[in-house]
Amino acid sequence: MSTKQLDQFRKHLREHVGEGSAATYVRIVESAQKQFPKDPVAFLLQKHLSSSSRHTYLAALRHWAEFIDDKKAEEQLHSKELRQNFKDSLRVEHQQRDRHAVQPFSPEEEQRIFAVLQKWRRDTELPEWQWPAVSMMFTLGLRAGADVAWLTHRDVDSAIKDGGALTIVTKGSKERDVDARVIMEELTALSEIEQEWDILADLISAGEDSARRVRNAYERIRICIKNLAEAAEIPVKEIHTHRLRHNALQRLYIETNDIVLVKELAGHADIKTTQKYLKMNRTSEAGDHIMAVMKRNFGGKK
Repeated sequence: MSTKQLDQFRKHLREHVGEGSAATYVRIVESAQKQFPKDPVAFLLQKHLSSSSRHTYLAALRHWAEFIDDKKAEEQLHSKELRQNFKDSLRVEHQQRDRHAVQPFSPEEEQRIFAVLQKWRRDTELPEWQWPAVSMMFTLGLRAGADVAWLTHRDVDSAIKDGGALTIVTKGSKERDVDARVIMEELTALSEIEQEWDILADLISAGEDSARRVRNAYERIRICIKNLAEAAEIPVKEIHTHRLRHNALQRLYIETNDIVLVKELAGHADIKTTQKYLKMNRTSEAGDHIMAVMKRNFGGKK
């Protein structure tokens, strides 16, 4: 691929996909030509590419094949075999992601996580929102984006004043109440932050509108959870924000033996969803350990 040909391709892309995508597509094609000059499909099927990256790479290579009028490459890049390969790869990725997302932490991992959270609580170098937000996720099983990022300052102050229920705005703008007694220290820490905020996402990530702030906040929390995993010596590839939710709901079920209560506090529309959270294998010893940790750290059921 000559410099002149590349410049012509860049100009072609600017006219068809815009300046931003053009720069990305040119970088992809340059890389493909260096690694697999005669086999664009092999370049696409590299293991390190995510499903979203593959689709971006596919679009870039299709534009290139069309631009240089390579009929064979065009046929390969539009083939049913390639589409099926993408589907198979995506299914494997989803299975791996879901396995990590639904597998609760072991009792030993929980102990390490609690230890890190307590250290974070005393660490003045961290963002003020970090300890209370993550601690609430681990204690009550709140979702990072749908629950935590949308938490309002008004509801935090109301829960502190009443000493009881905390109203959570969750998926579909629905509201549910959770027991705030075990997270009073976290709520107090949030309330005392001097920076003005309406929803918690304001503290975590500024943005042009609330939806964008929430998306950005979720990404910041996700990074925060990875840092938590590293500090607790848990493999980062095995961390997922939703794992905290599974542990919290299992602790609650072990403590109350009331699946309907767990369903309501989790905000599940269908009890079948709750059952999925609770049917992980647990030994009696593990259950006793989780119960003891719950009582020691959060005071248990009051």
